[in-house]
Amino acid sequence: MKKIVALLLVISLMACMFAACGQKTESTEPAAESGNKVKVGIVLVGDENEGYTYAHIVGLETAMAKLGIDKSADAVWKYSIGEDESCYDAIADCIDQGCNIVFTNSYGHQSFAKQAAEENPDVQIVAMTGDTAKASGLKNFHNAFTEIYEARYAAGVVAGMKIAELDEAGKLTAANFAADGTVRLRVALLDPGVVVSDVRVTFPDDEDLTLTEQLIKNYDFEYNHDCQLNAVGNIGRGVPCGWDQRGTLNKGSNGLDSYGVNQDATNYHGDNVCWFNSIPMPADFQLSQTIAAADLEPGIYRVCCKLWVEQNKKTTCRLFANNNVQYYGTQSDYTNLLTPGEMNSYAGYAGGSASNIVLRDMQVYVTVAEGEDLTFGIRTSNRRNDGTASSSDNAGWFKVDYFRIFREQPTALPALPQESRTRAARPTALYDLSGRPVSTPLAAASTLRTGLYVTD
Repeated sequence: MKKIVALLLVISLMACMFAACGQKTESTEPAAESGNKVKVGIVLVGDENEGYTYAHIVGLETAMAKLGIDKSADAVWKYSIGEDESCYDAIADCIDQGCNIVFTNSYGHQSFAKQAAEENPDVQIVAMTGDTAKASGLKNFHNAFTEIYEARYAAGVVAGMKIAELDEAGKLTAANFAADGTVRLRVALLDPGVVVSDVRVTFPDDEDLTLTEQLIKNYDFEYNHDCQLNAVGNIGRGVPCGWDQRGTLNKGSNGLDSYGVNQDATNYHGDNVCWFNSIPMPADFQLSQTIAAADLEPGIYRVCCKLWVEQNKKTTCRLFANNNVQYYGTQSDYTNLLTPGEMNSYAGYAGGSASNIVLRDMQVYVTVAEGEDLTFGIRTSNRRNDGTASSSDNAGWFKVDYFRIFREQPTALPALPQESRTRAARPTALYDLSGRPVSTPLAAASTLRTGLYVTD
């Protein structure tokens, strides 16, 4: 499963590129020995220590072996390349070293891959998980994606089989069923290291906003700073009603506040979207509300919103609920930016274009204890992952809309049972079924949505 798509992609592209596509040939020799020298560039967002990138490494190595391409002499490997200008530089270096086909493996690499394809028409460039190659019209620019639906289907089958097995054995009790028929389980598979946390089989309905409307003020940003309904088409400047701001923002070049509510997004909910912008953004900015303990029952809550952050300006922007956070990008975007004490998860978005603002779904889980307040919202800053702090642009600015809150469970899940034998190393991270890292450290797993995850 890990190597199928990468393998087929390399074979099909290289067969077409270097084996006289459309012409008959008597040769059955590998491409590397056919007189057409193949040199492959591989630009990776991570390395062999995380499952998503490792899957691409295995697939490409297998494909090259089948085609007679030496994975060392005939390939240039670039590891831990960010979703920024360093990606373009890595591709350019591969080309300078003689690569005539280059692969990138992250959605955030796509724009830089396209730029390189435009400038190097004789080099075939493949942006894995991308979606703009066809629209670009470039004959040397390609996209491909793993058939992850297969893994998701298998995960659903496994969950259903386990539930059926427990039901047949009489091990499901009334405690496992909610009033709506949802089945809740907690399963640990100690070998080969897969953890299934709180498996649920449920029949989704429209979101129930009852709790949201009770607990979150101005959750849809329909009211401007003076708590008046913002007229359709109007720009309402200032901190929206019901929300608190931490961090000083500078006015725009027009002398006005560059934050409030407007309609500048393609998929805002209701009539408005909220935005916060400043040159520069503060070193520590927070937009938040606090729900008092007196208004909350203890339990596990899910806090959601729609968020947009500009590509290459993600800084530390994240959804938070108390100390549980979900960063907008991938784990590699924040290696030098994590805040001690926070439990981190990652939405995996590449960042968007300011000319086409599409809000993305975000969510974080948080356990609220008896007598505990819940503070939630957006945190950001002007700090970049390279250690610098932006002083001349608006890095860290964001748009947000449609906060919601749901009470998932009355109490925290019981701890996973400890293994009965000693392991050489304990898992330190969780990965989704695409192999992308979603939670580091492992203790942050409680912030994730329910589902199937793989430990390292």
